[in-house]
Amino acid sequence: MVTRTDRVESRRWAAGVTALATSLLLLTAALATAANPSFVGTWRIDLERSDPMMGNVKVDNDYRLELDGENLEVVRVFRSQGQESAVEWTLMTDGKPHDIPGMREPRTVKAKWKKNRLSISYPLELETPRGSMTLDITEVWAINKAGELEVRTSTRTQRGQRTRTEIFTRLD
Repeated sequence: MVTRTDRVESRRWAAGVTALATSLLLLTAALATAANPSFVGTWRIDLERSDPMMGNVKVDNDYRLELDGENLEVVRVFRSQGQESAVEWTLMTDGKPHDIPGMREPRTVKAKWKKNRLSISYPLELETPRGSMTLDITEVWAINKAGELEVRTSTRTQRGQRTRTEIFTRLD
């Protein structure tokens, strides 16, 4: 025979299991979207192992990356013909559109942590001799098995898609 005490204990046990399951679910969700501290540091491009940019151009550059909560503070330094220039921005990783400075002009990006990777997407408008063109760009940043920063950039145009990979080695 089930007593009143047995029913109360059963409800307490069920409430405890529900609370534990909810806590585990929230922790799993938090870990799946958490910023990856392995990104922090200064990274130099390995030009020999990286694909060139459009126009077959290889650009010598570094990233300096710091975490600010879930967001990523970025300084990108470009070197060419003995000159150096830097662009700084913060990648807000909430998946919403945010403006950041670009090499030529500001761009609106969406960035989001997906497990241990950072996914960044944005449109890029270009003027060409044939008229204006919109590129849909997605970058996926990850630390590869060798401990290097790997940036895969997929560019989609009206003519198709191209993917290139840049490999950055840690300087610090």
